[in-house]
Amino acid sequence: PDHVAARALVAEIHATSGRLAEAAEALAALAACRETPRAQRRAARLGAVELYQRRLEQPVAAIAQLDALVREGDADDAALARGLEIAQGAGLWEAAQRFSIRQVERLPESPARVALLLRLAELKRDRLRDAEAARAHAQAAHGLAPGDLAVLRVLQGLSFPDDRARNARRTLEALRERMRGDGPSADLLQGFAEAARSGGDGVLERAALRALRMIDGATEGPALGSPQGTSLRDPQLLLRYRHPQDSG
Repeated sequence: PDHVAARALVAEIHATSGRLAEAAEALAALAACRETPRAQRRAARLGAVELYQRRLEQPVAAIAQLDALVREGDADDAALARGLEIAQGAGLWEAAQRFSIRQVERLPESPARVALLLRLAELKRDRLRDAEAARAHAQAAHGLAPGDLAVLRVLQGLSFPDDRARNARRTLEALRERMRGDGPSADLLQGFAEAARSGGDGVLERAALRALRMIDGATEGPALGSPQGTSLRDPQLLLRYRHPQDSG
């Protein structure tokens, strides 16, 4: 329609004349016009975002255009990432939360999704002071990556005391599965000790630390005080072993 072309021409005239605020408003009006074709509407919104963010330094107005892009179903991964960047840079934490949640919804179960859930948990905890929502995001991340110690640290800091042992047990089981497949390593044993400590299992923590010392010292044969036949290639037996000093 003629009025769509006229709106586009107005925006172009303002931009070429250096009237950037008027150009941004004209682009926003073009994007809001129902008769504007979808591809042109999306381009107009992104053009307005560029002016508001880069040239006019108006992050709230830029976020408003990106929010409209989301509502219209035209926000891709790059637009969501840009919205998050603008929101975080301007301290607009509610907006940062919105864009992060949209990003999580678009991602499959992957390390990237875990990282985003963890970022959401930290944002809710540190910026929005919403411990319950932060805990829910951290639990979701832990469900996807139970063997990730960084996730466990955040979750334990948000969890009630009665829940920490259960969280730690889930991480320990994930580490056990990894150890069955890969064999023991210094990194795995360090993680085992940390998870056991976070769950209040001092006996298991000490067993893991003893096994770690055996690896670090490259000890040949059974360690002093351990049962004959115990081997680092049998991590289940090693980590079940209780040194006499641990009893009581």
